[in-house]
Amino acid sequence: METREMGRFQQRIAIETPESFAESVAKMRLFYPGRKPMEEWEVFHGSTEAELRVAAGLAARVASRFGAQTAARAAFLAAESAAAEDAERYAKWAKSRAMASTAVNAALEAAKERMRLKLGSVTWRVSKDVGWDAELVSALLSVKDLNQEAMTRHLQYAFSRWEVWERGFILLADVGGTFYVYHIDERNTEELVRRE
Repeated sequence: METREMGRFQQRIAIETPESFAESVAKMRLFYPGRKPMEEWEVFHGSTEAELRVAAGLAARVASRFGAQTAARAAFLAAESAAAEDAERYAKWAKSRAMASTAVNAALEAAKERMRLKLGSVTWRVSKDVGWDAELVSALLSVKDLNQEAMTRHLQYAFSRWEVWERGFILLADVGGTFYVYHIDERNTEELVRRE
């Protein structure tokens, strides 16, 4: 997977900045699958809160069994460590994360309006996940010139995670490089709301 990913994201890594990334995030259509999933993804489909719960629960069980998400955490810690070496750099790193967070909030608001979503129990968790992945990409972009080989490797991985969201899917878990993703059927999205 790594060789193929390098080719797919190399140009984007070279030209993307935290600012341009935040701009693209704010304009994206979250949860709107306009593109097909990658063949190596495990895809769950549904439109109800219950279906999303089942898919998230299954992915969580698989992930806990295989100790997943370590690559994402390692990438985030590498970015933080690189930024911490200089106060000005650390400020830029923090700003890049804040920009990504603001952009994701704008995209989430647009998705909620378009799909009549309310952030309930599971969908609230999804909003945190998309925010975290956006911050991961943006944080790495802010330090990509430091230790370029390592940061490029981490950015390859971060962009492969982000591609799930860009394609309109929800990333539930990463297990050994296989992404477990969820596709919301927009024909019945009003059901993707926690009944209170």
